Amino acid sequence: MKNYLSYIGEKTMRLKQLTINNFGIYKDENTFNFPYSKDKKVSLIIGKNGAGKTTFLNAIKICLFGSMMLKNRTITKNYEDFILDKLNKDALKEALPKFGIEATFISQVHNYDGEFTIERTWNIANGFNESVYMKRNGVSLTQEEQLSFFNAIYHAFPLDLFELFYLDGEKIDQLSVLNANIFTLLESSINIDLFKKLRSDLLTYASKRVNSKEIKRINIDKERIELKRKTLQESIEKASHNQESIKEKLYAKADEIKNLKDSLHINNVTINSAEIKRLEHNIVSLKKKIELDITKFLPYTLITERLNHLLTNLIQEYKLSKNIIVTQALKSDELSNHIDLPNQSNEIKNLIDRICAFYPTNTKDLVHRLSDDDYYSLKSKVSELLEFNKDKLHGKIKELTTLENKFTRLSSNAAEIEALESAGQLDRLLGMQSEYDQFKVSLATNEESILANEAQLLILDKDLGTLENDLWKQLKKSNVSNILDQIHYVLDEYIREIKTNKIHEIEEHTKVMFSNLIRKDGFINDFKIENDAIYLLDNNNNRLNHSNLSAGEKQLFVLSLLYAVLQSSERRVPLMFDTLLGRLDEEHRDNVFKEFINSCPDQVIILATDSELANIDKEYLSLITNTEYLIDFSKSENKIKGGTI
Repeated sequence: MKNYLSYIGEKTMRLKQLTINNFGIYKDENTFNFPYSKDKKVSLIIGKNGAGKTTFLNAIKICLFGSMMLKNRTITKNYEDFILDKLNKDALKEALPKFGIEATFISQVHNYDGEFTIERTWNIANGFNESVYMKRNGVSLTQEEQLSFFNAIYHAFPLDLFELFYLDGEKIDQLSVLNANIFTLLESSINIDLFKKLRSDLLTYASKRVNSKEIKRINIDKERIELKRKTLQESIEKASHNQESIKEKLYAKADEIKNLKDSLHINNVTINSAEIKRLEHNIVSLKKKIELDITKFLPYTLITERLNHLLTNLIQEYKLSKNIIVTQALKSDELSNHIDLPNQSNEIKNLIDRICAFYPTNTKDLVHRLSDDDYYSLKSKVSELLEFNKDKLHGKIKELTTLENKFTRLSSNAAEIEALESAGQLDRLLGMQSEYDQFKVSLATNEESILANEAQLLILDKDLGTLENDLWKQLKKSNVSNILDQIHYVLDEYIREIKTNKIHEIEEHTKVMFSNLIRKDGFINDFKIENDAIYLLDNNNNRLNHSNLSAGEKQLFVLSLLYAVLQSSERRVPLMFDTLLGRLDEEHRDNVFKEFINSCPDQVIILATDSELANIDKEYLSLITNTEYLIDFSKSENKIKGGTI
């Protein structure tokens, strides 16, 4: 138990310096310093989309976790490809000698207190080679000491939990932190995962001591699910990193398009050739439908009464023609001869006459005398004419007007398009926009894949839990010492009690922070986490699902949950946000800084665009900010400006 308990308690990590060398968009050596103080806890990194803010976040994670980013303790081909894809392309072309990331931070984790520096470098001159070099308070660590340190870090800050505190604003808006993994993250944050690991180890140990076919069968099923689970996790990790790569390309392409437009002074033009072609096709198709309605159906709306009369007559004639066939068959001599019985001929004749009387056969009512095929064809056409709806025609005409107006707006930039053509840049711009659209599609497809895999992961976790319960039931039937069963019971009770208490803390912290941020009287009364569900209660105690919140309200809700997890986790880590304020209005942006950021217990690093910070109280911002950097790699000089304020 000591090895597990030694990782429990308050853990601190604070970033002091980060150097990025020929990684991502960061060519050459780029250093950021973060001089933390209790009053000035905020560091700002400002840049356009695609300027390298997301790469900044990834650099920290890669420096700390290395191949563990892809859930592997050793370097795999996937990890090599992952790193190679992120090395600076210009530096690779110039065959520059150094590619790496160096992070210096203050740590208080387990037995590792002090100032630590991790330098992770890659040499690709002769294949792929990664080197990790570490110092503690200026003294180099041995390989064994490094391994021990990383084990402590990974227990204190599991990657999933680490990423919870390093958030992309777009992920907040999409609620990807509220997916199937949120309960695993909550358990990691309050150390329950360590006790679950101990229980699992205990289960494995006990299983090995019992010779039972049923236990062996359950263990085989358990291993199969665990392998499946590991494969799914790897797929999710790979897709998540691919998502970051696509985003970087998307932002870079958006900047490339904007720069081309700026150079040709056509900032406002939007040329979407695919959308224009789609609109043209839809307009032509809709016009044909309207023309068909007008020529084929509309005139008949003037004679609806006659058409109804015709349809009634057609149906009556059809029934009459069938009656004639029936009565003729009944009155045929062949039928009479076939059923002629001695002394009963009159009775049979009377019966047939009565049946024929039931089927009227007045041939004077036969006007059209149609065959079956002609009857069904005419009936179908008359029914189609009668079913025509003038309101639907009006709707189609209205839809056509909307499409034509949109088409006019999209194709009204004739002067700008002409300027592009004369400059020989139209095809280039259209190609860029096509690539941009493809990136957007890839992003959406990738996100769907991640969500589907996460849902499958949740199912596997439940199956795994069922198998573990079955395993304990089988062990109870065996001669395994009762002490194992007692330990299992104590662990379950401890997990249940600490989880109940901590979840209650998180609920309270979330409710208070969300109320402070939303600033709407009576908006919520309570916040609940139960039965693998997270939801709000309004003042009437009606359940309010987070999916029904607006985009801005969702952001505030997730920030409140994040704050609560941080407060309850006994961890002090730098919170890092990319595009934190993009979807919030001015009032809520102000609330985020004065309520949320001000309440964060330790270091906060915010990566933002100029527009996000435009309406923030500058005087207040200066009081809490220790560092401000401006990133702009579109320039040949002064790519990173700023420093300590």
